[in-house]
Amino acid sequence: MKYQKTHRREQAYIELFIDNILKPIRKISDVPLSGLMGCILRMFTNTKFFLDWTFSSTLYHEIGHHIHKTQSPEHAEREDVADRWGLTLQRRYLYWKYWYYMPMIWGIRMMDKRLRNIPNKYRR
Repeated sequence: MKYQKTHRREQAYIELFIDNILKPIRKISDVPLSGLMGCILRMFTNTKFFLDWTFSSTLYHEIGHHIHKTQSPEHAEREDVADRWGLTLQRRYLYWKYWYYMPMIWGIRMMDKRLRNIPNKYRR
C-alpha cells in the first residue's frame, strides 16, 4: 500500500497490494481453532462486512494521506493524521453501507464497557 503524491506531470495515485491486505485474514484462517469459537471466527472472516472493513481501512488510510497533503495540512505526524482521516472515512462508509448492523454493534460495545467495569474479584 502506498500513496504516491503528485510529481511533475503525474497525478497522485494510490497503490493497493491485495496480497498484503489479505495476509492477516489468511493468518486467522490458518489458526487451528476448534469448537464454537473457531467456527464463529471462520464464519466472520468470510463475511462481506469483514472484507469491506479490511479493504476500507487500508484504502481510507491512504486517502487520508492524500487529504493531509492536498486539502487539510496539519502540523502533526503524517501517519497519525492519515489514521484519523482513515478512521473517520471508514466509519462513514461502514455506517452508510451496513446501517442494519449498528444496533448490534452498539449493544456489544455497551456490554463490553460494562464488563470492563466489573472488578476482577467478581470475574470467573
